[in-house]
Amino acid sequence: MAAQRELSEARANRLASKLAAETESHEAHIRRLEKELAALRADISSYEIIDVEEIGNHLVLKVKYFHPDKRVQPGCTFEGVKVMVFKDVTMKDALMWRAIDPHFSEPGITKYSLEFGDKVSPSPVARFPGNDEGWEDAICFAKRVMPTT
Repeated sequence: MAAQRELSEARANRLASKLAAETESHEAHIRRLEKELAALRADISSYEIIDVEEIGNHLVLKVKYFHPDKRVQPGCTFEGVKVMVFKDVTMKDALMWRAIDPHFSEPGITKYSLEFGDKVSPSPVARFPGNDEGWEDAICFAKRVMPTT
């Protein structure tokens, strides 16, 4: 009886060790994947404003985003360039930003507002391809939705 108990305890210990090793391996794999994913995410604080036009209460921006090593952001179409239209924003406002978030989001606290405070852009009201046609479409959009005085 004691021998069976020792055998069962030994098996349980081996299974527990194996499970702990597998868990550690899975957690290390998850950490590696999270690191790879973070490297692919756009750095919204690494950008260059290529063009800007103020139309009424709208600001049209053409922005080129860079990877931390100053390469074009991976996963960005049009060479990392995005054309965006912001509402109730001036050029002076844009000069104060330390990050331009190209994503559509609800007003309020976002992960970027927590990091950059009031130095992050608001959500754009429209986004267009980062080419000449996208720029022209953004200008037309801003003129069309501009309030009349």
